[in-house]
Amino acid sequence: VPGWTKVDWDADPTAPKVKSQLDRNAERTRTALNTVGFDFVDRIYHNNPDGNGSRHLAVHNLDWITEGALNFIDHNRDTPFFLYFGSTIPHGPTARERSWHADPRITADGILESPPQGLPDRDSLPHRLKAARIGTPGRENLLWLDDAVGAVMARLEKHGLDKNTMVFFFNDHGQAAKGTVYQGGVSNPSIIWRKGGFPGGSTSDALISNVDFAPTILDLAGVTHAKTDFDGQSFYPVLEGRTRSIRTSLYFEMGYARGVRKGPWKYLALRYPKSVDGLSIETRRKALERVNRNLRRRGRPIITEDPTAPFSHLSLIPGGGDAERSSTGQYPAYYDVDQLYNLKEDPTEQTNLAYKPEYASVLEDMKHTLQRYLDALPGAFAELKPAKKS
Repeated sequence: VPGWTKVDWDADPTAPKVKSQLDRNAERTRTALNTVGFDFVDRIYHNNPDGNGSRHLAVHNLDWITEGALNFIDHNRDTPFFLYFGSTIPHGPTARERSWHADPRITADGILESPPQGLPDRDSLPHRLKAARIGTPGRENLLWLDDAVGAVMARLEKHGLDKNTMVFFFNDHGQAAKGTVYQGGVSNPSIIWRKGGFPGGSTSDALISNVDFAPTILDLAGVTHAKTDFDGQSFYPVLEGRTRSIRTSLYFEMGYARGVRKGPWKYLALRYPKSVDGLSIETRRKALERVNRNLRRRGRPIITEDPTAPFSHLSLIPGGGDAERSSTGQYPAYYDVDQLYNLKEDPTEQTNLAYKPEYASVLEDMKHTLQRYLDALPGAFAELKPAKKS
């Protein structure tokens, strides 16, 4: 965000100078999002709570975000609208005192005079979970999110908008392998709701990418657009039951890894830039120390103190960063440069078939599939898409 300045970690958000800085940051964040096409912007976290600045504000406040969404619906109930509701949970921090049990007046923009309205009392969360015989602790944030979705749906119904509104519910990555293009990172269940449902049925196993959402939403809204405007494809025909699929393959990209899925096969290519080979131990040590200082400040466990530890798929940090800490140890072939999996027989990607001669033709075909995607995108990717000579 142009002009956004990070507030010091120990800053007092009630101090006049800090409050002015928070106000400027909020305004600049709104302006930046207005610039890319949003008519109205409010209740935004510039980063995850730990990355917003002051530790005194490093908590979630779903009540605050939800209240903003409800106000938006109230003010726009007489005209068509698109509402993007960006929840910060169930992302971390997940500790009760920094999420559902934090002071409800604390927001990303500062401290409110009074708590937001619109959701059930937060203190009721553990009691309702216990009454429903759902194990605690740790589930309160999920019920909190459920309350928020319920409040939005109830407000739509209150104004009679539920009859002419479609709701998309999805997240940014899988829960099992964040920071990777393994299935645990890229496969996400999603919900698309319309009163009365869709002719295509209540479930679909069609291959869908996140880049397919925008053209689908425009089609559902009856907005004419050129197919060349988007990287994705509309899956409106799948919802309407006119076809069972819109694509035969999917492309994935994360850090230094690229991948494709086609049929039962999944291919992953891991390629670091040549400059990595020349990194000195001192450079690696400085990068690791910088990350570890941040982890200690946030009360997070240290992954490694070894500057010679291998990099992850996501970052050039020895041992990997906080995001991918749970992934590096659960995939036996994590550091293999070529990885091929049969998802039908091996859905958790534990057996790399890329170096078995009997799968050479499959590997070659999947590489060609990946190259076709890479050729349509900017940038180079090792030998699979060499950099153009100037």
